[in-house]
Amino acid sequence: MFDTNAINEIVKQGIDTTRLDQSHQYFISPVQLSELNQTKDPAIKERLFSGLKLIENSVPLSTTNIESAPWGEFPWGGAPWGAHGGYYKKIRAQLSTFKTKRKDRGNSSDALIIETCLIQKLVLVSNDPEVQEVSSQLGVQCVAVTDFLKKCGT
Repeated sequence: MFDTNAINEIVKQGIDTTRLDQSHQYFISPVQLSELNQTKDPAIKERLFSGLKLIENSVPLSTTNIESAPWGEFPWGGAPWGAHGGYYKKIRAQLSTFKTKRKDRGNSSDALIIETCLIQKLVLVSNDPEVQEVSSQLGVQCVAVTDFLKKCGT
């Protein structure tokens, strides 16, 4: 699953997405789509959506539902009803312990992404060191964009 910052990095580096490994299934979730839609700068927003479209046109890219539905966070239909062992709240609490300035919304989004990767057993591609650390603590395989690209042969 691509974190939003991974999409941004692929666009910034001008990666030829047609060189990504075609034998894998790639994912995003409603979280990333929401983050892209909330981008305030129209030029950056357009660049990110263009990058997402490039990825989508190059490899099998699907949108997967998130695993929890925190009240007021995302529209109906993007997550199953109920909680999975309370992962979301635990992950969000772990993210909030970092000393860097994290917005609560960012913690919520990152927690949903990590939880989804944990439950669906997806690899997470993210350049966020805090996301990488929390993912690792939970047994979620999380790789930086550069490592991901090396594994894909780009």
